[in-house]
Amino acid sequence: MRATAEPTPEDAIAVIAEMVTEFHELAKRGRVTTRPYVHPGLFGCVHGLHAHAHALAQAAGPLWDNPTTQIACLPLARAAFECGVLAQWLLREPLALGALVSEDQRQTRNLARDWANVPQLAPYAPTIARRLGDHHSDLAPIARSMEKLCNQFVGGGTLYAFYRLMSGYTHAGLAAASQWLEPTESEDAIAPFRLRTAREPTRADAIFFGWGLLFTASAFADLTKNDGTQDNNQLNRWARRIGVDRRLTLLPKSDRA
Repeated sequence: MRATAEPTPEDAIAVIAEMVTEFHELAKRGRVTTRPYVHPGLFGCVHGLHAHAHALAQAAGPLWDNPTTQIACLPLARAAFECGVLAQWLLREPLALGALVSEDQRQTRNLARDWANVPQLAPYAPTIARRLGDHHSDLAPIARSMEKLCNQFVGGGTLYAFYRLMSGYTHAGLAAASQWLEPTESEDAIAPFRLRTAREPTRADAIFFGWGLLFTASAFADLTKNDGTQDNNQLNRWARRIGVDRRLTLLPKSDRA
């Protein structure tokens, strides 16, 4: 993963708006044609991640310029970023789809077990369990760990550092809480802080958001024929504006964590 320029949040926000518009135009065209020998499950999963990332961006739009809600973009940006990295892995690792299926089965098995232990939910546990298959993949641990997933790629340490930055403001904890507090001059130990009701929006998360959208859109474009459904030249222009290559590069197998 190589940053190609120093983007600004304003650049990223403009690109995101254009990408969301383009996504809706694409959706209006209806059917798309995949390239030869593309597995339907792979295409479906990448297409779904592509759609989900763009829906998150659309939801984030009204939040960026509002000082009281801008921080709420970060969980959405993190989710879109994760969609982008996962879509690139699915595209470049032939065994990734099986790993994702295997991890989904593990999660479903755990969910059915937990529901079975809750009286109000126990009647529904068998319905969840019926989704279970019997697929095993040695790569499943990668599908359940964002750190392992990032480390499949060149520049994975940078990808994961950005993800960790956004995670700090996604999970309930001191990082998220401190965004709403500021010290007072009072010596009263009971109330050393006061609630900050507004802060100047930084919007730096828009850059990571833009990367996530670009990674999903590029993966989708690489699975479909160049029949007008995706403009590769436009994707390249967006990549330059937000300062990143639009495709992630897998490390050699011997170097993957």
